[in-house]
Amino acid sequence: MDLLERADELTTLHRLLAETTAGGRVAVLSGEAGAGKSTLATAFVEGAGPRAHVLWGACDPLLTPRALGPLHDIARVLGGRLRDRIGDGPRSEVFDLLLEALDRPPQSARRRSLRACRRFSDRLRGLGSSLAHSPKSISQIHRSP
Repeated sequence: MDLLERADELTTLHRLLAETTAGGRVAVLSGEAGAGKSTLATAFVEGAGPRAHVLWGACDPLLTPRALGPLHDIARVLGGRLRDRIGDGPRSEVFDLLLEALDRPPQSARRRSLRACRRFSDRLRGLGSSLAHSPKSISQIHRSP
């Protein structure tokens, strides 16, 4: 996929992925509607190939989106205790279970990446310090107001 005027951002995302061997990374893609955030994220995922195990989660396009919407999407994929507790577990437990699930190796030895949205960002900030010594990266995409 050819991206116009996004080579620097794409290079940065690939560098951050490569650096996850030294510790986790968080990348935030932000911009107005139509700025190309999702296109950039998709190009990054396609370019990462087998180096990354990507988990996509999205906020609901509703006036009142469900709480932790992106994590519900991800819990369905990861399964286990995270999927079992996402609906009724305390948030702190749910995020601990997310970290535990991300610590389990995927079926192949690929790094895990998580994509989420703005409403999820306050909880992702809390995960940032937990990623410092693990080979994970989080890419957050949100629309600027």
